[in-house]
Amino acid sequence: MFEVFDRPDVLAENVPLADLVRINNVLRHKADPADLDAVNSPGVADIARYFKKLLTAGAVGSSVGEGWINLQGDSVFAADEAHRPTYLIFANRQIIECKSDISYAKTLARKWEKRCRFIIVYANEAEIPKEKPSDYIEYLCTQHNPTILEDFGLRALPAYVLLDAEGRIQQSPAPNPERYLPE
Repeated sequence: MFEVFDRPDVLAENVPLADLVRINNVLRHKADPADLDAVNSPGVADIARYFKKLLTAGAVGSSVGEGWINLQGDSVFAADEAHRPTYLIFANRQIIECKSDISYAKTLARKWEKRCRFIIVYANEAEIPKEKPSDYIEYLCTQHNPTILEDFGLRALPAYVLLDAEGRIQQSPAPNPERYLPE
C-alpha cells in the first residue's frame, strides 16, 4: 500500500520530498551525514543542518569552535598557545565520581602543567569551588557557554574529552583522569 521512499533520485521533481528522504536515509544510517550537504530546499535545509550538527558533534578530528568564556569573562581558546593537548572534564559536583575526578585532575594539572592543559566545565556557576583561580587549571561554566555540551555531543556527566594542540577532538570519550597520561 505504501511505497518505501529511500531513493531521493527518484523523487528529483519534488525537491522538498527528496531532501526529506535524504535526511531520513542519514538518520536511518543508510547514508553518510555528508549527504545532508546536498539538502537545499527552503526550510528543509535548516533541518538538515541541525541534524548534521548533532551527528557530527564530538567526532574525532572535528573542530569545536574558536573558544569559550571563562568565569572572569576572558576568552579561553580551544587551540593552546603552548601547543599542549587540552583535557576537558565536564562535571557536576553532586555526582560522586565527579568529585574524585576533579580532585585527581587538580593533582595532575599541577604535575603536568607543561605537558597538558586542564579545563573543568561545571554545569552551573554555584558548583565551582570558591578557591582562587590557578595558573594550571581553568574553570568554565555552561551558563557562560550555553552550547558547549552540544558542541561536544555530550548528553551525560561526567564526561572527558581530549583536544589536540590545534583544538580538534583527539579522543571522545577520553579516559577518566586516573587513567590519563599525557604524551
